[in-house]
Amino acid sequence: MRYLNPSRCMTVLKRHPFLIVGIAIACLLISSPYLLEILQGDAPIVFYGQILDESEHGVPGVEVTMQVLATKRLAVPVPFAPNQTGRLVKTVTDENGKFVINGGRGTDLIMRSARKAGYSHDLYGPSRGEYTYSSGTAYVPRFTPNASKPEVFHLRRVPGG
Repeated sequence: MRYLNPSRCMTVLKRHPFLIVGIAIACLLISSPYLLEILQGDAPIVFYGQILDESEHGVPGVEVTMQVLATKRLAVPVPFAPNQTGRLVKTVTDENGKFVINGGRGTDLIMRSARKAGYSHDLYGPSRGEYTYSSGTAYVPRFTPNASKPEVFHLRRVPGG
């Protein structure tokens, strides 16, 4: 069995300097989607929430839909052109009304809906349901998820529902 000889490798690289450039370009291309996400401000999306009724009890079985906004990969910044993409992430609350969203990477997370039979589709709570994960703007604080303190939303029961 032959082993790799470091001095022979150095000799080959000295004779063919473009080989180093080719290897470097290949490494960049392989890792480019992840590098772009980091450079463009996309962050891991994790969200802990809870849906309560008007009696402050957890509502199980609520279908929660949130939208993850992310920067388009390989987007060229053009004035007034959309450079974000979005996808919907759905989950269902547990027996205590709690839910978790793991939406990959992005810049923002927006609450779109919370639906369950017998409850109004109007969601209310202390926040507007929009959370920013990137630190790209100075005016909007970056959201930090906390499993021990989920974001709370309320649904109202429909009379007779």
